[in-house]
Amino acid sequence: MKLFTLFCLIAAISAAAFLNDTSAQDNDSADVIGRCRLLTDQDLWSGPSTNYKKIKEAAAGSLLEIIGEKGDYFRVRVPDGFPCFVHTDFIIFNEEMLGTVTGNRVNLRSIPSTKGDYPIFQVNSGTTLRVWERSGKWVKVEAPPEAYVYVLKSEVTPVPETAEILDEIARQRALGRRAWEEHFGGIREQKTIDENDAALRVRFSALEESAKSDYDGKRLEDVKAEYHAIAEAVSDELIKTVSLSRIREIDTLLAQNKLKDDFKEREKRMRLREEEWRRELRKLEEKDGAAAGEKKAALPLPVAGKPLVLLGRVDASGSRIVLRGGKFKDSPLYTISCPDRRYRLKDFHGKRIAVRGEIDKMITGELPSMVVERIEILK
Repeated sequence: MKLFTLFCLIAAISAAAFLNDTSAQDNDSADVIGRCRLLTDQDLWSGPSTNYKKIKEAAAGSLLEIIGEKGDYFRVRVPDGFPCFVHTDFIIFNEEMLGTVTGNRVNLRSIPSTKGDYPIFQVNSGTTLRVWERSGKWVKVEAPPEAYVYVLKSEVTPVPETAEILDEIARQRALGRRAWEEHFGGIREQKTIDENDAALRVRFSALEESAKSDYDGKRLEDVKAEYHAIAEAVSDELIKTVSLSRIREIDTLLAQNKLKDDFKEREKRMRLREEEWRRELRKLEEKDGAAAGEKKAALPLPVAGKPLVLLGRVDASGSRIVLRGGKFKDSPLYTISCPDRRYRLKDFHGKRIAVRGEIDKMITGELPSMVVERIEILK
């Protein structure tokens, strides 16, 4: 009993000294005169009675550090990372979320209001506080280590200062600091994201503007890559969605351009092949003894058994299959057949072809007949 009385006397002396000093300290903890555990779940109060503001509820078994007492209550240190509020009139803070107190005996409160509350601590001009966020006319900050709340003496039991207890307290402090660092890290990360999004919005707006002039002559592949980079990096869902839509549009344009290029290449190959057939036709005409420099006839002279190369359009609409062409483009030239069934001539209806074969027979008043050896579609 005497030991407990001595413990309380020491607590009272320490509390009196603390009440006379409202300035913030540079050390990491207030003077600790004892430690205790909660016997049951208990409310922690901003003052030494239930008439004050309830700060939070602590679970049974929680370890608390005692820094003073008043009446039926112990004054206990708030855990590291504990949030409180200060009015914006008394603090300025920078982009690094560090605030500087601008007045003396400035109250730190448990809620962002002066009504229904009691200060949990006071700080003086020049004190640096770590800022959580701004809420209207109040700034949420991390309470300094000297801040305190109250708990009923009758609901705690003293604990000795052992290595295990000190380790547990150190773990609690580490958890509090870690919570703050995670929150602070989240703020920095969000700030980085916001700055990155701002830069990406500028790039996106420039791309959208250049779309009015076909992207200022840029290659579609390069524009697509830029939209893709924006969609990958931006957190703005609207910009991401529009960028992905632009990528799909560009993919469609690229596919259409490829088809056009393929068609042009195919047309070029067809022209080259047609020219080859025409050269072969001229060689056959010259072999027939056409005089040098003499204007070539529009059609070679049909002779039975003679090898022949012709260009024309297949007409399989009637009972006979006819090759049309010549000077007037659609004149009937020859009837064509393929006795060995190497080709289904009806399948070539309407197509322009180059055909090699031999004259089969000549009947007066009828078109000459040609037996097909080889066919190549020109278009």
